[in-house]
Amino acid sequence: MYGMTFFTMMSHYWNYALEVGIPTPGAGALALKILLDQIVFAPIALVVYFVYCDLCDGVRPAQLWMHIKPKLWNNLIVNWKLWPAVQVVNLGMFGLVLS
Repeated sequence: MYGMTFFTMMSHYWNYALEVGIPTPGAGALALKILLDQIVFAPIALVVYFVYCDLCDGVRPAQLWMHIKPKLWNNLIVNWKLWPAVQVVNLGMFGLVLS
């Protein structure tokens, strides 16, 4: 449900913003897109994911940050080990239409 309702839409508009904001082809532009993706979008997407999951589990809004804070940093580190390579393929080979 999360992927259908939130992530797909967020990711689509984020990739569009990257493509419009950095339209230059080449390795340098791709590296900048991936850097921005991992520094700006990844933390936001993870927080939104955790908020969604915690709300579905019945966590009250006032307690959300207490549930998210301990797991955010470790999950970002794991994210940074995998997703830059995926984004090289996604943004570098498929482009905006298929990403």
